[in-house]
Amino acid sequence: MRSYYRAFLSIENDIIKIAALVKNESFREEVEWRLVSEVFPRDAQRQVEYREGMSTLIPYIELPHLDRTPMFDHVYLGPTPSDHLSVEALSKYLAKTQAAHELENSLTPLRVT
Repeated sequence: MRSYYRAFLSIENDIIKIAALVKNESFREEVEWRLVSEVFPRDAQRQVEYREGMSTLIPYIELPHLDRTPMFDHVYLGPTPSDHLSVEALSKYLAKTQAAHELENSLTPLRVT
């Protein structure tokens, strides 16, 4: 495994960019944008925040709002276990931050396996 480590590191950012393009066909209606960053060096981990997921912690990086114009025309809320609560929370967030013009709940059902 050690012999492939350097080769992997040299293409790591390319693999991440390609992986962001992979999406299950059932989510096609969402026509989403994904923000993908390059791999952070280990000493940059202090910028990473964590939030509670269904079964694990989810790492994220908070992005600053550059101005008050909406970043997105339309936001689709993906499948969630509690559609009503999720729509309510996200709509309040979008109203507060003015990050999007419109919010729509996805029709794709949530499948938990």
